[in-house]
Amino acid sequence: EERVVQSDWTAVCGNRWFQLDSVEQKRRLVKKKVMVCRLLNGTMQLQYQGHDLKWKELPERPVRMRAVEPEKAAKSKPAWRPKADHPWR
Repeated sequence: EERVVQSDWTAVCGNRWFQLDSVEQKRRLVKKKVMVCRLLNGTMQLQYQGHDLKWKELPERPVRMRAVEPEKAAKSKPAWRPKADHPWR
């Protein structure tokens, strides 16, 4: 089955989460399709363009980091205002 690699280097297939190894990051697989193969002996295999990938299965769904709320982002850096003698004034 074809699955898309998420930005956290995971792929999902049938309620199973597969984390790609850090060695595979050089292939730049984020948002690319990988093949998840279930072999006859019950083992799983992940492939990209015919190459086997190194991975491990995660026990549960990974926790996603929240994005910074817009209010907090605005408070961290004050708005830019031109000086009194600036040509815009």
